[in-house]
Amino acid sequence: MFERKKTIQSQSGFAAIVCVVVVSATILIIAKTASLLSLREIEMVDAESKGGEALALAEGCGEEMLRQLELDNQYEVTGLILLMGGGVCDATVSRAGEQAVIETVGNRQDYYKRILITAGIASSSITVTGWQEVNE
Repeated sequence: MFERKKTIQSQSGFAAIVCVVVVSATILIIAKTASLLSLREIEMVDAESKGGEALALAEGCGEEMLRQLELDNQYEVTGLILLMGGGVCDATVSRAGEQAVIETVGNRQDYYKRILITAGIASSSITVTGWQEVNE
């Protein structure tokens, strides 16, 4: 009778160890999955943030080119590089009669956004006729 109790106790001890291992493995898998999902979400938020910064650079650069046109309505430039707010902007202003086309590209840590602006130019005023983000 003593041996039978010992066998039952060792089997229940083994079952308890197996349960602990299974529960621990399950918790580990859940924790690993949650951390991977969190890292992906952080990367997505970072990419969205840098994309927004690149867009802000492109828009700010476009506004600066409009200001240059207000100062000199004959203003034209190709490949002007501006350092703005921790990023880079590349700007081109081309003219065709009384129309100006401004193209800017904002770059923030390998994230690029392009803006295309069209404007009508009269002797004393500039009228923006189009402003759009161009997706490539």
